Amino acid sequence: MLYIEENFEEPVGEMKAGFLLDYFLEEVGPVVYNQAIRDAQTRLGQRVADLDGELYTDEFTYWPKKAGSRAEVLTLPRAASLLCRPRVRIFSPGLQDP
Repeated sequence: MLYIEENFEEPVGEMKAGFLLDYFLEEVGPVVYNQAIRDAQTRLGQRVADLDGELYTDEFTYWPKKAGSRAEVLTLPRAASLLCRPRVRIFSPGLQDP
């Protein structure tokens, strides 16, 4: 109401000011709301597109590879091949089968 009193020559009563506000909310409100939704979608899309950068973590770092050592960091295919190969038991005459 203060804005109307300062910027308009003609006085506006409470009822007219209320109708004017209702008009703006009805006509301009959906435009502002829809723009806010578009802005939020754009921002969320940017954040989702950068999930790898935000949340990526190195895999298989329990035994890190040291420079000059024979230690090897296992990759998933290598670990799977080690786990899936058949085990061979060698029996010697002095050992009993468990």
